[in-house]
This record gives sequence, structure tokens and C-alpha cells, in this order.
Amino acid sequence: MFFLLARIVYTFPQARNANRLTCKRADSIMDCISIIDVRYVKEYQIFLIFNTGKIGDVDLRDLVYKNPISEPLRKPEAFLQLHLDCWPTLAWDSGFDVDPESLYFRATGKSLWETKAS
Repeated sequence: MFFLLARIVYTFPQARNANRLTCKRADSIMDCISIIDVRYVKEYQIFLIFNTGKIGDVDLRDLVYKNPISEPLRKPEAFLQLHLDCWPTLAWDSGFDVDPESLYFRATGKSLWETKAS
């Protein structure tokens, strides 16, 4: 399945490559940020491993208490049910999710573009 948006073609993951979303430009190929693994640390803290090789801890307390859709996650047993969906995006069954790019910035302090430039 392909969608064209601003001259970028998104190739959605197939079953054998479900942990990768590849963004292809007409003139070059770049990888999008994706989460390889996520682990619960404590309270609202998680440990993330990204496809760039970067790792980091992220505290999601502010997001959990800011958004009405995340209200169920204020219970520790519900927050523990985190998982990576097929994109892979950090998600919960309540419908709340957090995109890999914002988690990458929270974990590393850098955007994908800053990472590629260094």
C-alpha cells in the first residue's frame, strides 16, 4: 500500500518487516524514526531503543495527566499494558498512543534531522 504526500512515498510495513516504516524520496532514501523496543522502568517512565541505535529513558507523566484520552493510564496496572503497534508506535488499548518522533526527541533531545546532520 502506498500513499504520496509532499513527494514522499510511505511504504507501510509488511508482515515480515512489521517493525519498519520506510520513507522514500524521489532523490534519496531516508529512514524514519521507529521504536525497536520499549520497557517499563517505574511509575510513568519507560526505556526506549530506536532504530538509529539511540536509547533513552522517557517520563510520560505529563502526557498521561494532560490528555483526557489517557485518563485510564493514570492507574499503574493500565499504564503497564503499553505495547508497540504495527507502525511501531507506543500504544495502549485505551486508544492513547505517542509517536516515535516525539519520544525520540524526549529521549535524546534531538530531532531526526539533527541526528542525520551530526
